[in-house]
Amino acid sequence: MANKVVKGAEIARQLPLSRRIFAAVAEWWQNASGYRKYGLKREDLLNDEIPNIAEALRRLPEDEYMARQWRIKRALDCSLKNTYLPREEWTKVEDDKFYLKPYLDLVEKEKTERKSFDNQ
Repeated sequence: MANKVVKGAEIARQLPLSRRIFAAVAEWWQNASGYRKYGLKREDLLNDEIPNIAEALRRLPEDEYMARQWRIKRALDCSLKNTYLPREEWTKVEDDKFYLKPYLDLVEKEKTERKSFDNQ
């Protein structure tokens, strides 16, 4: 499902006016959601119980996976204490990149290939 949202976003970015509107709404949502105040990246919010996401996480390099786990634990700690991280530890916009998307795309591609192979 997360990948469907990403694909919809990619289509919207191809249109000039909708690209600007989409960018403004996306920026507003990211700031309003507050996940950066906890030091999280947007893909840290994905549900790891979804099979494709779980498989993509399994394929992540160990250091990236451990960094994700640490960010989530730190965010949970802040949430339990009803606090945010100090401003200098918030996730910066330029650091909030897709780290899971390449692995998720690969998993979904393999799943599609497997399904088409099984249907032959």
